[in-house]
Amino acid sequence: GHRLRQRRSGRLDQSGSDTLTINSSGLLDLNGNDESVGHLIFNGGRTASGELRFVGSDEVTVNANAQTATIGSSMFLDGVNNDFVVADGAAAIDLNITGSINAGTINKTGAGTMQLTNTADFTAVINVNEGTLLLANPSTSAIQGTLSIGDGIGAPGADVARLLANNQLADNAFAVSVQS
Repeated sequence: GHRLRQRRSGRLDQSGSDTLTINSSGLLDLNGNDESVGHLIFNGGRTASGELRFVGSDEVTVNANAQTATIGSSMFLDGVNNDFVVADGAAAIDLNITGSINAGTINKTGAGTMQLTNTADFTAVINVNEGTLLLANPSTSAIQGTLSIGDGIGAPGADVARLLANNQLADNAFAVSVQS
């Protein structure tokens, strides 16, 4: 596959309006560095190590693909709303987030399946407004902040959060809400 390996932080110099596309054979390896990104598009592919820093209200788009897209980097969401639009492709899991999520909001839309196998900290908010969210952190709570399921739009069962392991919602989670 194709690989872009980061040697120092800030080398991509993305602004909020720039787009970075990672294709099915692609790997964005941050090599332990931080990188600011604007619009991030996945056609499969993955990120590894380091921290993706979202600048302003940004969007992650996962296009339908036979390969699971993976965000293996931690994510700093800059305290604002970030739309994660996940299409339903041939992969059972369309987007797998194995990195931690900090300081902001993810609005998950699109009919696809997004899985969290790490922790969304107490400053993070996850809104499932369409499709499926799988919570599968094997060692601790996936959600330590706020989880909202449903936006009042769509058919019953259109917005789903499924717990694939024990204790996925922290005892001190701020709120869990379910709307019809």
